[in-house]
Amino acid sequence: MDTDLSEKPKNLTVDDAKHVAPRRPALDPTWKKCLSAFAVFFMVVVVSWLQDESPIKEKMTPYTWPAMVFFEWVQHWSLFSPGVRNINYHETGIITFEDGSTRLYEFPNMQKMDHWERFKHEKLRKMFLDNIIWTSMGWKWAQPPVCRYLANCVADAKNQPVFVTMIWNNIPTPPPDPKNWTELTKLPQHAFKEVTIFYPVAPDDLKESGQASTSK
Repeated sequence: MDTDLSEKPKNLTVDDAKHVAPRRPALDPTWKKCLSAFAVFFMVVVVSWLQDESPIKEKMTPYTWPAMVFFEWVQHWSLFSPGVRNINYHETGIITFEDGSTRLYEFPNMQKMDHWERFKHEKLRKMFLDNIIWTSMGWKWAQPPVCRYLANCVADAKNQPVFVTMIWNNIPTPPPDPKNWTELTKLPQHAFKEVTIFYPVAPDDLKESGQASTSK
């Protein structure tokens, strides 16, 4: 029998305290298993996201990223400041044409811009440098549309683009040294290069450009 708190608002005995609130029935075993499975799933998804960049993370994250976004579990440890980046980089695109010639497209490189130019191009930098080049974050799907866009920008009926290669140019950030600070304008050049995506341009990719190919 439940105890009426209006009659005994204070100094409940142990026996009275046991009957203050109605007793809840034990959880159904099937429901317990579902909750346990969900808890394990949560741990696997979040722990895989928090791992350092590695081949294992690159293989796991494309499968766990949709759940991260859907349940809003994305973890960014930037409450007090953004994560300190240990590498400097910029992205370039090389468009190769039918005759073997090439053109270079450079995505926003903040080291070459003044403050006003950085302000104007910040959203592009965020998209092309902090997002789509990181396949571990599930952005690999966005790379082919960017390649198609670049190909359409330089389409020429007499000499069509046949390949688009996005290249990640990078260099480790110099370690902090109070005695020999490295000025922002004198950071090491991004000498190491890795292919982000190699995209063969199909004829259908160039339909939006309005430049019909004349090659046979």
